[in-house]
Amino acid sequence: MKTDTSNSPYNSQSWLTATAATTALLGTAALLYRINWPRLLFRTIFAVLAPTKERLWPSDDVALVSPQSRGMAWILVAGPPPPHDIHLIRKMMRHFWPHVWPPIDSNQIQVESLPTPREDSETILIWPSSSTSTFTDSNNNTALIHVHGGGMVAGTTGTERGFAVELARRLQVPVLSVDYRLCPEYSVQEAVQDVVDAYQYFVTKYPQYTKLSFLGGSAGAGHALLATLQLQKEKIQPLPTSLVLSSPGPGMEFLKPIDDIHNSSTTYWKSLTENAPVDGFMVGGFYQYVIGVVFGSNQANREYVQSQLQVSNLQKLPPTLVTAGSYEVILEGVQKLVSCLQKANVKVDYKEYQKMQHCHFAFFEWSPESSAALDELITWLQASWK
Repeated sequence: MKTDTSNSPYNSQSWLTATAATTALLGTAALLYRINWPRLLFRTIFAVLAPTKERLWPSDDVALVSPQSRGMAWILVAGPPPPHDIHLIRKMMRHFWPHVWPPIDSNQIQVESLPTPREDSETILIWPSSSTSTFTDSNNNTALIHVHGGGMVAGTTGTERGFAVELARRLQVPVLSVDYRLCPEYSVQEAVQDVVDAYQYFVTKYPQYTKLSFLGGSAGAGHALLATLQLQKEKIQPLPTSLVLSSPGPGMEFLKPIDDIHNSSTTYWKSLTENAPVDGFMVGGFYQYVIGVVFGSNQANREYVQSQLQVSNLQKLPPTLVTAGSYEVILEGVQKLVSCLQKANVKVDYKEYQKMQHCHFAFFEWSPESSAALDELITWLQASWK
């Protein structure tokens, strides 16, 4: 007797269909798993959505920035404010931001983990490919020390790895990207010592590099400044040839002397309130929150920064480039630093980028203004090494 298998689940046609559907489902899942979602999200926002928002962003007599930059600023401000919780901030910076950067081209850039003195360090050394070198120095003795930001409470070298790689690519010099311990578990002085230790390790292991510059953004700029003062105090050779301080803070509240324009208290910085609606990185009182975490109840942190940022200590600093965006809530703090450096007779150049936000160099891939500003920074650094 012949058995009817047309409705059997083991029917060959049904089996093939089920197999094909399962394969397609698994293939789709595998593809989706491999997609870099943070980077895809940023590409969508800044390449597609941002330019459409340019009409919603305020304009004035200042030359208008590009649709990408205006849209970027609008989206940053319109989005959710940064969480006022250091644990959430750290998770976001550790697990989201590292994936936003462009993929690292191993043919042009080599990333080497550096065995720094501390076991928990994530300091990395980025080597550019000599075959693509465009920067010529007869002595081949230039290098850059990069210090990441994060309000002194968050951030890792992974957070800004893409930026550090881009610096190595454009400068064609090795870039040491330094990690450090964070507040409030550790003090500002301990974090600065981490930067000093990494610098000293590098110059000891690679003595051929005698022209070195610090570059830091936000908290990284503050740590770079304080580390340079510490290196000078300890007479560690070679000393940094130049400094690049992008949107330096927190800590500028403790600069002395106090002039008639900039009061020592953050509550008197008009930019804190006037720029709050347009600085997407510092909305919702985020800067005040960070200041509270770092300095609020920590007298030791306050005393350390105050003791270091004296005009008498600043007088021996190397040539320094200070940058800021006109939309920053800490704009007046940056201007105060420039004023103090000038009073200390430091050779300081100050560049204020109109309608740009806190640490806007990080958006070099998305904003033509940020990319052009980064080129200006590169030109300044190269000139400081001659």
